[in-house]
Parts: sequence; structure tokens; C-alpha cells
Amino acid sequence: MNIFLYAIRSIIFLILLPTMLHLVATNISLSFHIASEPIEPIKNNRQQKTNDFNVLFITIDTCRADKLSCYGFDKVTSPNMDELAKNGYIFDFAFSASNWTRPATASIFTSVYPGTHQTNRLAKKISNSFRCLPERFKNGGYHTAVFSANVNISPDFGFDQGVDFFYETTQSFSLHLSILYRSLSHFSSFAANRLFKFNQRKMYADDMTEEDAIYSSFMQWLQNIKYEKFFAYIHLNTPHSAYDPPPGYDIFAEDPGIWVGRMEPEETLSEKKLQRLLSLYYGEILYVDFVVGNIIETFRELELLDKTIIVITADHGEEFYDHKAWGHRHSLYNELLHVPMIFYIPQYPYAPRRIRNIVSIIDIGPTLLALVGLPGDAFMDGKNLTPLFQGSSEKIRTSALAQQIKRDGIRSTIIGDGYKYIQLDSPSGKIELLFNMDEDFKEKNRLGLDTAPHYQNLKRELAQINQYTLSKKIDAPEITLSHQKKEELKALGYLE
Repeated sequence: MNIFLYAIRSIIFLILLPTMLHLVATNISLSFHIASEPIEPIKNNRQQKTNDFNVLFITIDTCRADKLSCYGFDKVTSPNMDELAKNGYIFDFAFSASNWTRPATASIFTSVYPGTHQTNRLAKKISNSFRCLPERFKNGGYHTAVFSANVNISPDFGFDQGVDFFYETTQSFSLHLSILYRSLSHFSSFAANRLFKFNQRKMYADDMTEEDAIYSSFMQWLQNIKYEKFFAYIHLNTPHSAYDPPPGYDIFAEDPGIWVGRMEPEETLSEKKLQRLLSLYYGEILYVDFVVGNIIETFRELELLDKTIIVITADHGEEFYDHKAWGHRHSLYNELLHVPMIFYIPQYPYAPRRIRNIVSIIDIGPTLLALVGLPGDAFMDGKNLTPLFQGSSEKIRTSALAQQIKRDGIRSTIIGDGYKYIQLDSPSGKIELLFNMDEDFKEKNRLGLDTAPHYQNLKRELAQINQYTLSKKIDAPEITLSHQKKEELKALGYLE
């Protein structure tokens, strides 16, 4: 039997050898990558206008700001994004509008909070009554496209409004293995482990990941539109669980042999397993940073970099037992809401800077529209952040809001005046939490409500904003989820 297996392996190796040699010859590699040349610094040329610039908007799913090296993390996880931030504008205190993909990204597209767009459950889609961000650019004469590796960002859920071309990767081989992995993991961690290893070998031996598919489709689309003025939104699903960085990116582990698997919400891990899980997450961030760097390098070669505004953010973060839970969609702590936000504006007349003002992901749309000279409207709740690029000390917003609308109530939080107030409404009662953001950004020490300053002001402001968002709500249509969509949602952990 061993001789037979050896013969089979030898035959497979000989069959694959030409392909392997071709990959080497054409220098296709998944190795650690930094853009080969520094990004062109923003020039002090006050005559330069951005009205005719392209817009590339990249959302990195599940990406915590505090795990990027440009946000002070002690591991080099984001060298390409670091370079972009050094030559652009990086916001230290940007917050998501919700704690999971659908409502957060709907808030990006509509520039309103979840209480208004109501796209808060798995069968809900954005109402056609909204003018989404791609639609505003399309009306302004732009080619528009969306490239999505997350099932939540799909035409089925209304994200195709104003989109000329929509590409999804949800039919991938990787997805179907992920579905099988979840089924196996319920009764056999050994079988799930073997499948996980096979998944890695299959995906990366063919040099094709979801990110590769998106990159290829994006470049083909640019060719098809002859590189004319465009707005492109790219939603990268890495580093969403399960965490499986490609070979060459799993470099942060002290003991890479430890098997972790998918975490259950209340499961505890040994410190070694926790560090192994985190190392996989860091490796995924490093890989998605490579993808970003690859796009930047290609844009330089195509002479698009000096006429394209680039925005990088995340829809939400991820918890690694920071508050006794895993993943996302369950709380409103900063590990789920504090996200990166970076603007690169080539040849802009104002020097790059770090900006410490509180901002929200709903501010991105109005800011992009202002940069290219397109109109917004009063229904949008986001703010135009361009005065902050210019060095203004003005408080564009005094606070940021996040909401999770559930069947049994609303969970919401407001961050402002150096404090964060969280209110959880449910049939069993109301829970209130208060934290000092200047001294306790990781929210480990709850403040007493009666003695804490600003408590009443924050509570009153949160009630007013929640009421305001609901007063102008537009009901989200409910769709019937197909079997395929249910399986895709299961693969990401949204359905059991």
C-alpha cells in the first residue's frame, strides 16, 4: 500500500511540475511584499484639484485598528497601509456604526445610522429609497463597480444600487470547504483540522485566493472601461474567521504547531492557544496588506496612483476574549467598533497628518463627494471631513454613535467628551455602562454612573440621536433567503 501511495504521489508531482516551474519562471509569489517604491508624497500645490480623480474605496472586513502597525501595534502587520498613511491622512479615533458587516456597510453606502436604514437582520436589504454612494458617483459621470468577498455585500441585499458592474466571490471552492468545515467541527475537531489543512493546500497551491479573484476581476474591469474616471468599492473578507493566512504570512506564531479551530462564543482558551489564534489573525492582516500593496503597485505602473483618491477602512473589528467572547455581532466594545480610516489624496495641497478627532465611517461618503465636487444632501448624517485635512481645529462632530437594532430592543453607544456610554435595551431591562476613553480605551473599568461626569449629558444625547435616527427610518425590505445564501451565511458564522 505504501508503494502504491508513493507511486500516486510521484505521478501527481510530475503532472504538477510544469505548472510549478511556470509559477517560478513568471515570478508569481505570495511572499512578504512592500510596494517597491515609496508612495508619492502629497505635494504642496494649492492649484491642484481633485474633481477629476478616481476613487478607490477598500473595506477590510473584521480589521481592528489596534492590530495595524500604523496604529501603534508592536508587530509589523501593515507595511503597505503604513506607507499610505504616512503620505495621507490617518484618523486615530474612527468608529464603525455597527458591530457586523451588513448594517455597518449599509451605513457607509447610505451615510445614515442603522436605526434609519434598518438593514439590521439577515433577510433585510437596503431600501431603493436611499441614494447609495455608488449611485451618487454614477450620477456624477463615473463608472462604478463593487467587488465583494463577503456574502453580506451582495445585490441580494441592495448593495448594487447605482453599480455598473458587481463581482462576488461567494461561489468559490474555499467557501464550500468552509461550509463543510463548520459541519465537521461540531463532531470531530480532528476531521475539521485535516480539512482545514487541505483547504490551505488547495487554495494556495493553485495560487488563487478570493483576494486574487477580486484583483483579477478589478483589473479586467479597469481595462474594459479603458481606465476612464471610476468609483470602485472593494470589500475584502480577510481577516474574517476562520483565520488561515497563506504560506509565507503565518509568521507571528511562537508555536505554529498548536491547533486552535473555530471558537464558540463562551469558550475559554489556554494562553498558548489564544496567542496562536491571534498570530493567525495577524498573519491574515499581513496578507490583506500585501493585497493592498499589490493594488497600489499596479496603480503606479498604470499611472493611476497620482489621480486616484484611496480610502481604507473596516466595517467592524473582532473580539479575542477581550470581554469574555469571540468574534463580532455581540457587543459594542471598542474591539468591535474602533476601525482604521486612511485617506490618500495625491497632489493635495495640505500636508499629511494624523487626526485625533472622533469620526465615524458614515463620514466617508460625504467627504469623498466633497473632494470630487459632487453634491450630498441633508438626509445624510455623515460629516464632510475635508476641513480636518486642511489642519482645522474645528470639531466636525462632537460624538460618534453605533447601533445594533435587534428584535427585542436596541443596543447603542455614544462616544464623546472623553467618555463612552453604552445602553442595552431588552425585555428584561436596561443595562448601562460608562467608560473613560482617555484612561481606559480598552474598557476594563466601569465607572459608577452616579459619580461620573458627563453621564447625564451622554445619556440624554444618546436618547436624542436614537430617537432622531428612528424618526426618519426607511423600512428595509425583507427577502427570502435562498438555500445557497443560507449556506454562505453559515460559512461566515451568521447562521447555525
